[in-house]
Amino acid sequence: SVQGVGYESPQGYLEQPVLALDGAVGVTGFAYSMQAHDRYLHLPYVLRLGEEQVLSRWNMVRQKLTVSREQCKVAVAADGAALLLSTGRGPTMWRSRAASEWPCGPWNALYNGQVRVIEDGDQLSLDCNDPDDAVFTCHVQQQQQQQQQQQQ
Repeated sequence: SVQGVGYESPQGYLEQPVLALDGAVGVTGFAYSMQAHDRYLHLPYVLRLGEEQVLSRWNMVRQKLTVSREQCKVAVAADGAALLLSTGRGPTMWRSRAASEWPCGPWNALYNGQVRVIEDGDQLSLDCNDPDDAVFTCHVQQQQQQQQQQQQ
């Protein structure tokens, strides 16, 4: 969970993370370059307001050429909404982890240029041909909790 994790911003207030992307199956930190920024090397990826993270074939333990070098972007909008944007040649897969669909709902395709709001517990797959092979789980801090923290 992203609750309780924060950092001191230059303005001197605590800025809370909004989204964490954690590895569920077959994914790792950015494995392509030894010169990659530390932020990309280790999971979970933690995003705050205005930040984005590219997910690609280089995040896969078993990399496949059918997954794009920029398969999708996950971003946190200025209003705190967590968003998934599909940018790959093949679709990015997602599924809901709503309580009514335990353990998880069916995989859904998000095609290049399409965007959807990410909810807490949603899962993202990089590989449309084998969706259970490379999966991230999304942990979204609830907007209400974030607003309460900003008021304090």
